[in-house]
Amino acid sequence: KLSDRELRRVILHMPYNIILSFDGNIRPAMDALQDHLRLSDEQLREAVLFNPKIIGLSIDGNIRSTTNALQDFLILTDDELKNIVISNLKILSLSFDDNIKPNLKAVQSHLQLSDKELRKMMLDLPQIIGLSFGGDIRPKIILLQEYFELSDDEVRMMVISQPLLITKNINIIIIPKLKWLQVTFDLDRKQLMQVILKHPPLLGASLPYTLVPNYIFWRDVFNKIPEIEAKTEIIRVPQQLTVRHKKLRARGDLCDVKDIPRMFLWENPYALKKLTKWIKTSERNESR
Repeated sequence: KLSDRELRRVILHMPYNIILSFDGNIRPAMDALQDHLRLSDEQLREAVLFNPKIIGLSIDGNIRSTTNALQDFLILTDDELKNIVISNLKILSLSFDDNIKPNLKAVQSHLQLSDKELRKMMLDLPQIIGLSFGGDIRPKIILLQEYFELSDDEVRMMVISQPLLITKNINIIIIPKLKWLQVTFDLDRKQLMQVILKHPPLLGASLPYTLVPNYIFWRDVFNKIPEIEAKTEIIRVPQQLTVRHKKLRARGDLCDVKDIPRMFLWENPYALKKLTKWIKTSERNESR
């Protein structure tokens, strides 16, 4: 059920929908779409709000042919197809032969992906399916390759390990992170590349909300050793830079309250059970 505001948004986005018969066109199409992809009422509602164009599409002429062809091409189960479509509703308004297939083939050829690797990439990041290879994906790959001075094999490894890269604005989101890593940890481009390949999620983490505050947190933990040594130790374990900062800060505060050195968190990353055990032991000792 749509609110008045949501209905207005759907009509303004696709005015053509207003001339369609609800019982003769819209309801049968929506029922068929819901049945075809086994969508809940809420999932169908979200699909219409996100992509009002699907109201005017033919389930047999557009949607079913596109989703069936995509399922066959990537060898998807029904649940995998459903998850991909829900994650990228733009697919429903695209032609498989004219849009989706050429772009997937171009990605596969450019990155030299096997059918299995292509399938995994699309399952991990369905947003790629709706992107244009020539207009969106290839320019980003070239920019990354030029920035890092990478060989074809090296850029291939980077994109396969972190496909999120080709959905981001490289100049605005990715390059500022790379420059920050280089300057903060005094890395040359080869060292930077090694760090990224060691822990690709660095490129997916937020610079202002995760990387920078986590670096400040760990720099404070290592405040008793020279700065250059502290930086070397921090970048040695880049995983510690991508922990959700809210969680890291909460654990640091808990250490402070229980008089546990914050260095414990560095030496035992993600060891919440060990932290809990330490606290319980400390509390028992205090009660004696």
